[in-house]
Amino acid sequence: DAVTSVCASRLRDELLVNVAQQVSALQQGPTVRLWDLSSRRIAQRYLGHCQGRFVVRSCFAGAQEEMVVSGSEDAQVYIWHRHYGSLLQVLSGNT
Repeated sequence: DAVTSVCASRLRDELLVNVAQQVSALQQGPTVRLWDLSSRRIAQRYLGHCQGRFVVRSCFAGAQEEMVVSGSEDAQVYIWHRHYGSLLQVLSGNT
């Protein structure tokens, strides 16, 4: 798995790590992983965006960093709930 970007939280001991995975029967494709630095464990995974040839970056969003936002190679922006990992919205980007 190739790490393509990292984003540090300003409010917590957490990191967002974008991982580009080779898609196979056992893997789900690219993921954004939320690492809890205190426990040294993955706290959440965010799925659904596309990443193949290009670097895709993610960041925290909201006053309390309650959301995770990521670009995608399908020309859309994905927004997830930071804690629950649920996909909140997909916004159209440039095509």
